[in-house]
Amino acid sequence: MSEAVLLALVVVAATLGVYLGWALWSNRRAGASGLVRTDRLTCPKCNGSFEYPFVPGASMSSLRLGRSRYMACPLCHRWSVIRLTGNPGRRSETHPPSA
Repeated sequence: MSEAVLLALVVVAATLGVYLGWALWSNRRAGASGLVRTDRLTCPKCNGSFEYPFVPGASMSSLRLGRSRYMACPLCHRWSVIRLTGNPGRRSETHPPSA
């Protein structure tokens, strides 16, 4: 294996290690025990309440907008901007999408 490939693998491994360490640390501060956190959200369109599991710093099912997500509600399947609360027991603040 060439030195450039080996160096690239070391950099990727170190980056993943730092990210996993940060994610675990931030989740423990928030009271979670693993990588996945769960937040209780309310859809602004159907007013349905649902739990949203997420990994801080990663997103596969929504568009990240800081502390908000542009995502489809699992109950009514319509897209809207929903603010994460950071509290599993607290109701979320919702923001209607801008026109």
